Amino acid sequence: CPANWEEGKEAMNANRAGVASYLSSN
Repeated sequence: CPANWEEGKEAMNANRAGVASYLSSN
């Protein structure tokens, strides 16, 4: 997980498709 995962966890959980894309891009 990124260093700021906990900080943006709520946003990440609300945008799971974005998370998949983010992880794939990084």
